[in-house]
Amino acid sequence: MKNLGTHPNVVRLIGCCTEKEPTLVIMEYVSLGKLQQFLRESRAGRHYGNTHAGSLFLTSRDLTHFAFQVARGMDFLSCKGNSDGNFTVNFYEQ
Repeated sequence: MKNLGTHPNVVRLIGCCTEKEPTLVIMEYVSLGKLQQFLRESRAGRHYGNTHAGSLFLTSRDLTHFAFQVARGMDFLSCKGNSDGNFTVNFYEQ
């Protein structure tokens, strides 16, 4: 298993077992889950208002910040030789 180091925008792969089916993967815990699901649930209201006061609505600034974090994580992985382009995006509360 290749050691890529750590990055704040990349979920850490802890280990995997590929000797027999099913393939098992152990990854760092991401408390809020997948970013894709979070964005889909937030889009359901079709209104991008403000994220304060417990609202699930997102501002353009929030979406731009998410895109920036994703780009930073993908840049880190591509510089480390992960060139297959297979990325999964998860959401961290920061």
